[in-house]
Amino acid sequence: MKTVCILDTETSGLDPSKDRLLEVGLVLYSLEHVAVIQAASLLVSQPTEDLDPASVDVHGIPFALLNSGLKTESVTKAVRQFASKADAFVAHHSDFDAQWLDATTRDALPWICTCNDLTWPKKGNSKSLTSVALAHGVGVVDAHRALSDCLTIARILTRVSEMGHDLATFLAPGLRPKCRVVSLAGFDDKDLVKANGFGWDPKGKVWWRKMALEDVASLPFQTRMARETEVLQ
Repeated sequence: MKTVCILDTETSGLDPSKDRLLEVGLVLYSLEHVAVIQAASLLVSQPTEDLDPASVDVHGIPFALLNSGLKTESVTKAVRQFASKADAFVAHHSDFDAQWLDATTRDALPWICTCNDLTWPKKGNSKSLTSVALAHGVGVVDAHRALSDCLTIARILTRVSEMGHDLATFLAPGLRPKCRVVSLAGFDDKDLVKANGFGWDPKGKVWWRKMALEDVASLPFQTRMARETEVLQ
């Protein structure tokens, strides 16, 4: 790997089948030169009449601002242009971000999840991006807007390089083939399951995540492989 496309999304909710993509942040980052090459913040034009006003507290995007957004086709084109210059997508909770892209764009590159695929040099209080940043001495001046989170990931990677790590080697574990794993832990253990990177699928009513097969045995609870008939997003 020489270059990665750091990507983050802001959405009106958690379910792509009923909620909407509001913003995509993109940063093209050189692993060779440890530097940002290009960055973009792309608001998506969306009808706002049925959006939940409470979601603004999460993503920080005033609904009136969406009137100035780009059409979905233009956003897709921009993401593909960034991807054409990169060797992998990098995202925090990549399974969540990937599901908001169309299949062609989503499958253009392998995905590396900075939340679940990597072992960071310093351990934070949680797996949140803010916690990872602060553990590495990277200040967080703005959170949750898509480009801000992308730039935070870029600054963390720069700090990891300053600590003496080769970034291509550091990110390589995220490229291992992954399988879909479903948790068999009981309801009382949901916090433990979440702490290990599993997300809730409301349709299948299961906790699941993608992960390298060789890492499954290290989980502190029982799991099973997802069935071929299960559509987990």
